[in-house]
Parts: sequence; C-alpha cells; structure tokens
Amino acid sequence: MRPTRDGTTPEVADDEPSIEQRMMRDERMGADQEARDGLAGTQRTAVLMHKYQGLDYRQIGDCAEAERVGDQVAAVSGRIRSGLSLK
Repeated sequence: MRPTRDGTTPEVADDEPSIEQRMMRDERMGADQEARDGLAGTQRTAVLMHKYQGLDYRQIGDCAEAERVGDQVAAVSGRIRSGLSLK
C-alpha cells in the first residue's frame, strides 16, 4: 500500500471476521451438525442433497441412492420438510 501525500498509510478495512463473528459462525455450524446427526439415514441424505448440493426434489428422487431405497418424489419431499422442521 502506498503512503498518502502526507506520508501516512491509509487505514484499510479488515476482511477477516471478528472473533465474535467466528464464534457465532462456529456455534451455528455446530447446531446444524447436531440437527443433521439427529436425522434418520434417508432423511439426512435427502436434506444434505437438497441444502448442500442444491438438488431439487425430483433430482433427489431420481438419484441412484433414492432409487435404491425405493423413494418417490413425494417421499423425498416429505423427508426434507420434516428434516428441516427439526432444526
């Protein structure tokens, strides 16, 4: 960073989150993990695919994992709704 005309270096905002922000983020992440851990296997799979992989209900219903356990789109939708309501 180049000094200004008066020889001082301008202050720059710190992009790093504060300690408080990091603690709040970590707390939220821990709560999310606890909620996910409390879900049944197929329910957890459906929620993770929807929330973290961005798949819609039909895509989840069409995937190999869903087909293996015999899920239909309506069942996937129900699992996601009930799984998200537990959070």
